[in-house]
Amino acid sequence: MLPKLERLLFPAVSDLGLGYDPPECGNPFFRDPGLGVRLAAKAKEVTEQLLEGIQREVMAPGGPCLQTVVIGETVYACSSKGRFQKSRIIRRTGRDRRTIVEEDIEEMKTISAGP
Repeated sequence: MLPKLERLLFPAVSDLGLGYDPPECGNPFFRDPGLGVRLAAKAKEVTEQLLEGIQREVMAPGGPCLQTVVIGETVYACSSKGRFQKSRIIRRTGRDRRTIVEEDIEEMKTISAGP
């Protein structure tokens, strides 16, 4: 048991072999206009299943007190109720994958909402 485990990091959901396998190029999106919406829904479903599994299996009574789970470029923070919620997005460069900026989800909502 790892009682001091505070953070778990995973690759993107498309790299986990959990049933979400988006196309690697943009051509399928041109042929199927609804594909983006269906893929976004599937990614959300798989992410939620992963987070529920972590809550059930890793954070069981007596388990570690995880503070954050990082899946791909999204950071999920554990709320006071023991549920994970999106908290930040990590923007990275394409070539060297270094972090450019870590944006707070609440700030992004405020910015996107406008004046």
